[in-house]
Amino acid sequence: MNMIFTPQTGDAKMDEAYGRFLAYVDRYENFPSFFDGFMREVKSDDIAYLNRWLLKVLFTHLKSKHPFDEIYEKADDEQKKIIENWLMRNLEKVRK
Repeated sequence: MNMIFTPQTGDAKMDEAYGRFLAYVDRYENFPSFFDGFMREVKSDDIAYLNRWLLKVLFTHLKSKHPFDEIYEKADDEQKKIIENWLMRNLEKVRK
């Protein structure tokens, strides 16, 4: 996993947990297998605690912006078209 795109919350424990959680999620191909694995490994029966932690991870992820999003937001229409074309060309290359 490339940590350059991992959100930095300013809370070292949260950042570490977030990074570990991302690595854990990457092990699974779909949500059902992830969920089954998560439920086998979870160490707490406190659903409220788990929900709060998972919502915190989700909130952090959704509030963070990918560097491409920031570039795209600041670009004018012509630059946006160049970025879109470059991205689509390169995605096609790596998906082959």
